[in-house]
Amino acid sequence: MAGYQDWGFWKNPFQPHALGANPEGTELLVGRDHELTLLGLRLGSSRKILTFEGVNGIGKTSLVNVGAYRLFTQHCNDPAQPLLVPCRRAFQLGAETHTRDFVNGVFLEVAQTLVGTESELRSRLTGRAPDALDRWLNSPTFQSISVGIGSYLSAGSGDEPNSGFGFESSGLKALVLHFLKEVFPEDENGGVVCTIDNLELVRTSIRAKSLLEELRDEVLVAPGLRWVVCGSSGIVHGAFSSPRMEGYFYPPIQVVGLEEDAAAEILRSRLRVFAKGNDEPYLPLTEADFIFVHRLFNGNLRATLGRCDDYCQLIQESGEPPEDDEEKRGMFLAWLQNDASEIRKSVEAETAPRALQVFDVVAEDFAEGFSPGDYKAFGCNSASALRPHVKVLEELGIVATEKDETDQRRRNSQLTPKGWLLRYARKYNF
Repeated sequence: MAGYQDWGFWKNPFQPHALGANPEGTELLVGRDHELTLLGLRLGSSRKILTFEGVNGIGKTSLVNVGAYRLFTQHCNDPAQPLLVPCRRAFQLGAETHTRDFVNGVFLEVAQTLVGTESELRSRLTGRAPDALDRWLNSPTFQSISVGIGSYLSAGSGDEPNSGFGFESSGLKALVLHFLKEVFPEDENGGVVCTIDNLELVRTSIRAKSLLEELRDEVLVAPGLRWVVCGSSGIVHGAFSSPRMEGYFYPPIQVVGLEEDAAAEILRSRLRVFAKGNDEPYLPLTEADFIFVHRLFNGNLRATLGRCDDYCQLIQESGEPPEDDEEKRGMFLAWLQNDASEIRKSVEAETAPRALQVFDVVAEDFAEGFSPGDYKAFGCNSASALRPHVKVLEELGIVATEKDETDQRRRNSQLTPKGWLLRYARKYNF
């Protein structure tokens, strides 16, 4: 971190973490006006589950966090707007997730979110909820909630007469639902915005579908809650394609890479937000370099930020930062090409020619993804004949696949950042 401070930043401008539901996140989010509009319209109008799909690192979580925060501030500025409160953290489902544990964690986190929004609830819902809020926040029962359940939250204060299994299973949920009903008596009043992130961690669409069906009545359609589900391409659509989920969710909004002009503004916004003073901070790469990497990774912002940070750390360790733009660009491109070349050497040394031929077809003709149903484009006689070659690419980390057993035509395999670098090296023969 000292290196970035020496360059005029108070914080690493290339940190790849999702933007938060806060003013800083609002300043840093760029180029998502259409998606933000859809998010606002859908969250504000019903309890149907809002869904987003896109490759890992494209910015889905940042979009949801910032969008929910903007909706919250809209209510603060205009109380006639629905009160939509971003939950303090996102939730994740995994292959081993237990429904009861997940439900308990959700209602505990919603409770803590409401406590953190106490002043907003008091000032915006005068005459409807303050007495109930007082009773709820100051009761011994609620004080015991802050002790935590399992590993979801650290210990708080107060006695814990109701922290046993019975209260975990029913008392906490009933208490939070009762208060949500008082605060948000009608759907148009708003709710707490909760997010299930990285649905692909469940690994298969069948397992994801099973978990979502189990959670539907427990928490996903609970009054006073608004749900957003994010996942990589294909997994969300497959997970919701069941009769039990029909009518409970919106079709997925596809989140794709941003255009080049947006990439330039991403860098400029980070220079504005993270600069220590009024002077322009130093970077060992140019705006053109940032745009080039963003394009190279097909708009994957996480990969772009991570790669630029890797280079900056290298320059900091070398103690010899480039001075002018020409030197910056030459050093940066030399480093990037060498990195791509090393990946190419490693992959080609342990990969059969047929798998590399499949990779080249993906790189040229299926930049946005491919499915087993595209087998003819790869010169294969069937999807099963294509599968072994794709598996090799997956094991090398240059292709990632989310398994969707419900639709063999869905394009749920994409190049990874490592795959995009390999494409770069093979295309230009580095």
